[in-house]
Amino acid sequence: MSTTDEPPVTRATYLKLALLSAGLFLTGTNAFVIAGLLPTLAEAFDTTRATVGYSITVYALVIAIAAPAASILLGHVSRTTLIVSGLSLMAIGILITAMAPTIEVFIVGRAIGALGGAVLVPTSTAAGPALLPPKRVATAIAVVTLGFSLATAVGAPAGTALAAAYGWRTPLFVIAILAVLLAVTVALVVRHVPIPPIASVRQRLRPLRDARVSLGLVSTLLLILGFNIVYLFSASVTEESTGGSGGLLALLLLAFGLGSVVGNVIAGPITDRFSARRTFTELVIMQVVILVLIALIGGTFWIEVVLFVLWGATALGATIPIQHRLATIDRATTGLTLSWFTSAQYLGIAIAPVVATTAAGLAGASLIPIAGAVVLAVCIVTFRLGFARKSGARGSNAG
Repeated sequence: MSTTDEPPVTRATYLKLALLSAGLFLTGTNAFVIAGLLPTLAEAFDTTRATVGYSITVYALVIAIAAPAASILLGHVSRTTLIVSGLSLMAIGILITAMAPTIEVFIVGRAIGALGGAVLVPTSTAAGPALLPPKRVATAIAVVTLGFSLATAVGAPAGTALAAAYGWRTPLFVIAILAVLLAVTVALVVRHVPIPPIASVRQRLRPLRDARVSLGLVSTLLLILGFNIVYLFSASVTEESTGGSGGLLALLLLAFGLGSVVGNVIAGPITDRFSARRTFTELVIMQVVILVLIALIGGTFWIEVVLFVLWGATALGATIPIQHRLATIDRATTGLTLSWFTSAQYLGIAIAPVVATTAAGLAGASLIPIAGAVVLAVCIVTFRLGFARKSGARGSNAG
């Protein structure tokens, strides 16, 4: 089928989109499940939580660097082949981590799994819109990226609960098995996905020359950094209220995840009505207040449940207006700009363990939410500064 033909929309089309979303769900779950396993892993490997946290840095840094490279070097390869290869490589990496006898082997496994994610994430994100007509691209993106939202809402809490009941290796084995099953299903079902035109390195770098885009991407990095400083170390932040219970931590992560789903649902219409600038600013201000409250009054479990629901709604909801902003700066380079959005996200995740462990080393776990709040305050300034910048690039300055 020619890339210019309008693809027919059938039930099979939505099945393919669901499978792409499932791949992102497994990738997101593999990334975020470590938040609930941090104390257990540190004890199992006789090391510190900070050292285990650096496995998150390795995982995210590999994806941030390798994802753009994979898009450039493998742009001519079948989408099905790339997705299956990514899932398979991810499964191998997860199996290595699940069987790791030492923290060093565990980190190597995480790096291998990240290479699979680096192939899978950009391919699935680009393949989704190619399956539906241009007028329904937003629907395709929403369906595919729903997998990441469900990773925080369902994947990470379920993994934490499984680890509490059956040991930390269990959720990793489950994710690996699901990745293998999904790879086989994708190979059989997801066929003939159109391959988009391959962009040169110069074309990919073009959006970065626009100061508005660059500031938007820095804001993305700070947004994801501020959220993950706290989320990835939520076991330490909430230890007083959970008493170190994996089951109670799983409930808190579930509360966050449910809030994130609500935030994703309502952020789009709110952004359309009130603008990206206003929506983003107000959501991040609310998130700053919530993180300060977690630091000051979060020692009671049910108070933290409420705070985590509100935090999830504001944290994930804020990603919608910032994507809207980046997509509308220059519509001629929207696809390329959003590909850099993914790298900015994973760079934020990669830096988070370094900031969190530094904050905890200075004044204990109670300083971690404060560190997140400070980063988010800087994020607001950076984001709004982007609206003050002018550029000769084509596109809308709306937002």
